[in-house]
Amino acid sequence: DYVAMVPNRDTLIVTGTEDEHGLEIMAKIAEDSHDKPRPISTVALRLEGDEWMPWLPPRSSPSFAKLHELRLRTVGAEYNDQKELLDEVHAATKAGLYVAQFNAMQNKASGQVTSYSVWSEGLDILLPQTDSIFFFRPKGAKEGEIVAGGSWDHVQQIVGNLMEPTGTYPERYLVRDFPSDYQLEAIGRQIEP
Repeated sequence: DYVAMVPNRDTLIVTGTEDEHGLEIMAKIAEDSHDKPRPISTVALRLEGDEWMPWLPPRSSPSFAKLHELRLRTVGAEYNDQKELLDEVHAATKAGLYVAQFNAMQNKASGQVTSYSVWSEGLDILLPQTDSIFFFRPKGAKEGEIVAGGSWDHVQQIVGNLMEPTGTYPERYLVRDFPSDYQLEAIGRQIEP
């Protein structure tokens, strides 16, 4: 299958899903093109039928970490732009929704970059779709603790019924209720902040 990326208006990169050397070159060119004028996207896209869909190689691929990091740059910028606009709209309409931040962190041991969001108790929140979700329980006005954390897929298996897709791009999920203690225990501390 073909994989393409358009990091800026002057650069189109095409390779194959099975071409590991080509994927590494794609990541390098995209990295070098990232700061050039008129950026477009560092998300790798695979041709599926007649549509180009976001794509990443398997985690075992040597190019996975870099292509994932490049994807997070683009998606993070899109979510942050969206957050600014939604905050303005909600302030004007007094909607009472908190627009959660799209965050990224780097594992010190592996160097891998992952994204995360925070689901706080007591708020109606628009969550970005991230690699992981942390659950925060406030204690007083300025304190609190992370009570659980897990991968997006793991969390959706347990509390997906509390997460309503909004149909926006990039996709956000409306959450009005905080998971029960039983659900938080099932999510566990699969991931630590």
